[in-house]
This record gives sequence, C-alpha cells and structure tokens, in this order.
Amino acid sequence: MVKLTHIRESLDPAFNYLVFRKKKIGRGMDHFSDALESLDRLNIKLLDREIYRDESMDDIYLKVKLKDKQIEEGTKELLASVMPKSVTCFIYSRKTGS
Repeated sequence: MVKLTHIRESLDPAFNYLVFRKKKIGRGMDHFSDALESLDRLNIKLLDREIYRDESMDDIYLKVKLKDKQIEEGTKELLASVMPKSVTCFIYSRKTGS
C-alpha cells in the first residue's frame, strides 16, 4: 500500500516532479496515457516515471521526474487546462540552495 506521503519521501530534492493521481480502472499502463500525451504536447521532458498503487483507496499514481531543472511559470495552470478532470496533479519543485 502506497500513500502520497511515501511518494513524496522518495523524491530527490535536486529535481522537479509531477505526481498524477486518479482512481484505478482495470489494469495496464494506459491509466495515464492522457496525462503523458498532455506533457508531450506541452513539451515537458521526462527523465523517469514510475507507477504506484494504493489498493486501500483504489488510487493509482504516476510519479514523473522532470528533465528541466525549473518548472516554468504558468505550468500548473497549463496542466490544469489540458488534464482530464479525473486526474489530479501535484507539482513538487526542487529546493534551491541559498
């Protein structure tokens, strides 16, 4: 059983991440094909991606490690405008040094 807090704890603070959540429907990797297509249309480059399942809540998560070191201004609004309503997106920005 994976919770969002477990996913957050696995993030490398040197990178930016997007974490998508939606209700699990059946099996297979196509759960997030719509989200991945949206990222491609927005020209957001990925380094890695990983699927997590929370069987107790019937949720499935896609953790995406971003290639770009910064999330551009307006990315959250762009994602919200192109993502299906069934997908929730969390943005985790890397920590900048002082």
